[in-house]
Amino acid sequence: MADENKEQQEKKELEGQETLEQTLDQTQEFLENNKGILQKVLIAVIVIMGGYIVLKNFVWGPAETASQEALWEAQYVFEADSFAQAAELFGDLKAEYGSTDAGNVSNLYLGISLMKEGAFDEAIEALEDFKGEGYLLPAVGEGLKGDCHSELAEYEAAVKSYKKAARLADSKVYSPYFLKKAGLVLEELGEATEAASLYQEILDKYYYDGIVEFNKERKEIVVLLARAQAKN
Repeated sequence: MADENKEQQEKKELEGQETLEQTLDQTQEFLENNKGILQKVLIAVIVIMGGYIVLKNFVWGPAETASQEALWEAQYVFEADSFAQAAELFGDLKAEYGSTDAGNVSNLYLGISLMKEGAFDEAIEALEDFKGEGYLLPAVGEGLKGDCHSELAEYEAAVKSYKKAARLADSKVYSPYFLKKAGLVLEELGEATEAASLYQEILDKYYYDGIVEFNKERKEIVVLLARAQAKN
């Protein structure tokens, strides 16, 4: 029953995330066309999740009125792309309401805002304080840490975070995405053998032969696998 409920949840997320899928496709294309320049990604994911899943899990439940109001104000600034001001507001919210659900969510937004401002070390600290719930949020937080490590040229740490994010997601919707990112970084590091093993894991565990809903994604991974194997 638990597996069935999880599968149903993943299907609902998949059906409702057309914009997210487009963003992920664009991100993949960007990375393919700009090898050696590892840019931060998943920002759009958080905007989408922040507008629905984060609020659904944390804010719409019981919480202090004051912390909710502070969170809404900071989110408004965040969505206006005023990331320096947003970082300040989320930092204040974290300091004052750190023990509340809204205070916890502020760590996620604070991390993203700091990333946008180029403060990657501080962003990692904020993301480490975020305690996500469910299948996706912990994985997203870990994936963002991987992006920060990439920006800091800490590529081994980035790969470790991406792998952990894939494990936390435990989902054929999201896990392959994080494993693919880890594989791309490994290729940049010249570790084509390990990259190939991750691509093969995606094909064996998530995009196995005959899976219809991920046929396009499977073809992309097959191409990446062939490329990595050719480098060996």
